[in-house]
Amino acid sequence: MYVGIDIGGSKMLIGLANADGKLLKTLKLPTPLDGHSAEHILEYRIKELLGDKKLKAIGIAAPGPIDFANGVILSPPNMPWHNLPITNQLHTRFKVPVVLENDADAAGLAEALEGAGKGSRYLLYVTISTGIGTGLVAGGQIVHGASDPEGGHIVIDPKGPQCGCGGQGHFEAIVSGRAIERRFGRPAYQIKDTATWDIIARDMAVGLSGLIAITAPDKVVLGGGVSVHYNRFKKPLAKYLEHYGSRLYPMPPVVPAKRVERAALDGALILARRAK
Repeated sequence: MYVGIDIGGSKMLIGLANADGKLLKTLKLPTPLDGHSAEHILEYRIKELLGDKKLKAIGIAAPGPIDFANGVILSPPNMPWHNLPITNQLHTRFKVPVVLENDADAAGLAEALEGAGKGSRYLLYVTISTGIGTGLVAGGQIVHGASDPEGGHIVIDPKGPQCGCGGQGHFEAIVSGRAIERRFGRPAYQIKDTATWDIIARDMAVGLSGLIAITAPDKVVLGGGVSVHYNRFKKPLAKYLEHYGSRLYPMPPVVPAKRVERAALDGALILARRAK
């Protein structure tokens, strides 16, 4: 059996899958404010899911930044966790390989292999939810830099609001789910008027056009809670992408994710099955 864990700002998903990747069981539980208590909760819940079955590996999708060399969740801007050595804790307890990956990268991997990005050679995945995360997948492999790419923290308005990471005018501070609620006084799912979605789509296009120019993907997949409302901002987003985009390259298709709720968990399970 393989275990995947998706750690989010408000909830954690744990999934159990077999060697063929078939998801057998899932558990959803609130994310504890204290990361160290989360380690013990995860340990207990994994045992509960496993029963008497043998565990082969664990994959974890978590918010960045991440210390990949040491398997540590460092200090996510939207969570009060700091320097959590989660892979060491679970490896010590279960004696199996434990893989830690940025949640946007894990979700992008799942979408590239099994979701809306299937068939693309070079996929840019952008999750727009509490924050904004990005993942690059080339040839079925996650692309990392010297550290993990954090596309939500590019500057799209130097005079914009302060971001949770401490920066100014970041993409995440202007178009994330939390930013939308702060700007317009209500969450995205309550916004019905086209004028407001036009503003959101304009600012979204500024961020996306910059990311597209840098990464040159053949497809962009939008995930996260805001992407659920894709049909409300599809037309203005296409209009503004055309306006801000360069004539030097074709604008790639921008499509909604197929696995909005499960993409990060599915990616974690793929990574667990690849672990050695």
